Amino acid sequence: MGPLEHLHNSDRTAAGEPVSKGQGPEMAAGPRPDRERRNGRRTFSKIAFLRRGQGKDPEFLIALASRLALLLRAGISLTAALEMLIRQEGKAPRKVLLEEILRGLNQGRYLHEVLGDRGSIFDESYRRMIRAGELAGDLPSVLEALATARRRTQHARARTVSALIYPVLVLAVALCAILFLCGHVLPHFQELYRSQRLPTLTAGALTLGQFLQRRGMALAITLALALVALVLYGKTPAGRQFLPKIPFRIPVLGKLLRRQCLVLFLRTFSLSLRHGIPYGEAFSLASSAVPVAFLRSQLHAIGVRSCEGVPLGEILAGETPFPAAAAGLLAAGESAGNLAAMASHAADLLEEELSLSLERLAAILRPLIILLLAALVAWIAIALLLPIAQLSQLQGLI
Repeated sequence: MGPLEHLHNSDRTAAGEPVSKGQGPEMAAGPRPDRERRNGRRTFSKIAFLRRGQGKDPEFLIALASRLALLLRAGISLTAALEMLIRQEGKAPRKVLLEEILRGLNQGRYLHEVLGDRGSIFDESYRRMIRAGELAGDLPSVLEALATARRRTQHARARTVSALIYPVLVLAVALCAILFLCGHVLPHFQELYRSQRLPTLTAGALTLGQFLQRRGMALAITLALALVALVLYGKTPAGRQFLPKIPFRIPVLGKLLRRQCLVLFLRTFSLSLRHGIPYGEAFSLASSAVPVAFLRSQLHAIGVRSCEGVPLGEILAGETPFPAAAAGLLAAGESAGNLAAMASHAADLLEEELSLSLERLAAILRPLIILLLAALVAWIAIALLLPIAQLSQLQGLI
C-alpha cells in the first residue's frame, strides 16, 4: 500500500491489508445522491462567489495547511480531518469549498488533484508541494513547511505594506486638507486684499486658491477619468507588462519590492528541493510563485540556462535581480551540493535586510512628512499674514 492510500484511510486492519485509493469509512457508506442533488446548485453558486470575491486567499491557504498538518500528525485520516475543519469553519464560502474538497477525496482522488480543479483559489506552487508530500508519504511535514514558509512571506509583505501605507495615508489626508484651505479659505481673503499690492508669495497663494475654486471640480473629474483609464489599461496585455515595472523603477521602493519577491522565490525554491521536487521543476515552481511578470521572466530565464548545464554561480555573476550576497550563497550551495539549505539562508538574509530597510525608511519618512506639512502650513500662514504686516507698517508710517 502506497503512501497516498494511507492518508485517505483511518480504519486499516492491524495486518496492514491493502485498501484501494480513496476507500475508507466515507466510501464504505456509499454515495449519497440525495445530498448531491440537494446541495449541487447551491454549492456551485457559492464556489463561484468564492472565486470571484476572494481569489487566492493567503490567510485561508496558510490556515488550511497548518490545521491539516496538526490533525494528520495526531493520526487522523485526511477525510476525517476535513470533516472536522468543515464543522469548525464559520465562513459559509470556505465551508462549501471544504465540502467540495471532501467530496473529491471520497470519490477516490488525491488531494492535489482535487485542489487542481480550483486553480483560481489554490495556486500552482501550493498544489505541487502537496503533490510532493503525497508522493513521498510525508504530507504532514510538507504541509507544516508550506504553512511556515507562506506565513513568513505574508508577514514580510504585511511589514512592507504597513511601513509604506502610514506615510502615504498621512500625506494624502494632509494634502486634502491643504487643498481645502487653498480652494475654500484663501479665496475669501481676495476681497480683503483687493485694494492692496500683494507680495509675490500671497499673490501666488491666492491665484492657486482661485484656480482650485473655479476649476477644482473639472480637475477632480479629469483625475478620476485618468484613474479609470489607467485601471482599464492595466487589464490589457500591454498594461500588465508595463504598469508593474513602474514601482520597481522608484529608487528605494523598487529595491524593497524586488527583495520581497526574491524572498518568496527563495522560500518556495528551498521548500521544493527539500521535499524531493527535481531541480528544474523546483526552479520553475518558484519562478511561477513570483507575482510580477517581468521579474518572473528573469528568474525563468536563469532557470532555463541553469538546466542547460551553465553553473548557477556563473549565471548569477552577470546581471541578475539577486543581490551579491544572496547570489554568493546560492553559488556556494550549488558547489557544495546543499542548494536547498543555502537558498533558505539567502531568504533569511534578504528578509533581515528587508526588515532593516523598512525600519530605516519609516524612521526617515515620518519626520520628513511632518517637515513637509509644516512647510506647507507655514507657506499658507505667511502668505495670509504678509499683507497684514505690510498694512500695519504703512499705518505706522502714516
